[in-house]
Amino acid sequence: MNNGLQNTPIKLKINNHLPVSKITPVRVESLVKLNHDVMKMTLKLPGNNGLEFLAGQYLEFIMTDGSRRAYSIASPPHEDLLELHLRLIDGGKFTHFVFQEMQEKSIHRIEVPIGQFFLRESKKPIIFIAGGTGFAPIKSVIEDMFHNGNKRTIYLYQGVRSGKDLYMNKLLSDFTFQSDMDVEWGDMDALQHVNNVEYFKYFQKARIAYFEKNNSDNLFTESRISTILASTQCKFIYPLIYPDSISVGVRVDAIADEYFTMKYAVISSNNQKLVAIGDAKVVMFDYEKNKKTSIPESIKKTIIEFEKTEIHFI
Repeated sequence: MNNGLQNTPIKLKINNHLPVSKITPVRVESLVKLNHDVMKMTLKLPGNNGLEFLAGQYLEFIMTDGSRRAYSIASPPHEDLLELHLRLIDGGKFTHFVFQEMQEKSIHRIEVPIGQFFLRESKKPIIFIAGGTGFAPIKSVIEDMFHNGNKRTIYLYQGVRSGKDLYMNKLLSDFTFQSDMDVEWGDMDALQHVNNVEYFKYFQKARIAYFEKNNSDNLFTESRISTILASTQCKFIYPLIYPDSISVGVRVDAIADEYFTMKYAVISSNNQKLVAIGDAKVVMFDYEKNKKTSIPESIKKTIIEFEKTEIHFI
């Protein structure tokens, strides 16, 4: 194998609307375990050229003996690196090599793109059903839809033998409630990423949705008291760029007599990355008496019961 990649552009012709597959060298950029038996591999093509393929297609590794191994592409077409999800198979020659011997920066040969699994034009809702690493091509399709502004309703069902076999499902698993929203063009600043101030607006929208979901907002009205945001902060981890959609995880972290604290986490749908975390101190306020007050037991009970449940989606 070569020590580096030849800077040869990859030009793919379109035949019947499908990119024509080519054999090309690739470099392994990273190997990251996603759970006990799934590895995420990222591959770089020669030069700075991207690859023309349809979300949902796959590639084949070409072994030194000429045999091949097929893996779906998990990354969307607009990203520079190819992402694969490989499950360790008992007795599997190639997956054992990947988990035990393959080195980052090593060079291999692949044929890409292959396959006719891709999204067809329609306005109907989509139901995706994925078992294990069958999630990979579906991830590619969903992220491509988000990137292109496709607003079709999506239902995703993942099937595994046990909970430990799930992967890429824990980004918001510590949060009781999840609020999904779109990144708007107006959220951008002069540097072409989402302005820092907008994250606090995301927190506010998610906080309001949290109380609406567990009916605390009705209890506030009945008791003639409500909440005031005493303090909040945000730690910025990774830039958000339009177009994208985000999921904001929300939970009540602690409850005191007159206030409670909340935690937030913001996930980019395009990148499946944690982009920001935050917290807030929310004080109970009696507007008739114009002073802080104790949290009514009915509201405490509602929040505590809500926090015992699994993640709520809207």
